[in-house]
Amino acid sequence: MWIHTLSQLAGYSDYHFIRFFKPYTGFTCIQYINRIRLEAASRMLTHTDLSVTAIAMECGYDNVSYFIRTFKKLHKASPDKYRKAMNQL
Repeated sequence: MWIHTLSQLAGYSDYHFIRFFKPYTGFTCIQYINRIRLEAASRMLTHTDLSVTAIAMECGYDNVSYFIRTFKKLHKASPDKYRKAMNQL
């Protein structure tokens, strides 16, 4: 759904949008969307008291385990550890 919406906004078919997206951004569409979602989650972990589950759902993740795995890949820490570390700064 995201890709279709983005391709329409850019004025391209889904196929052409996907094909030309990575050379311009360095990311696949899915990687880029996930990064934006994880950046939003990072801000929410730092600036709110919402639970990890609530943040995952708010950022569009239906599966909390998947959210935690992808968050760990980007930040090298679980959301809870990330929150604690950022709050100590």
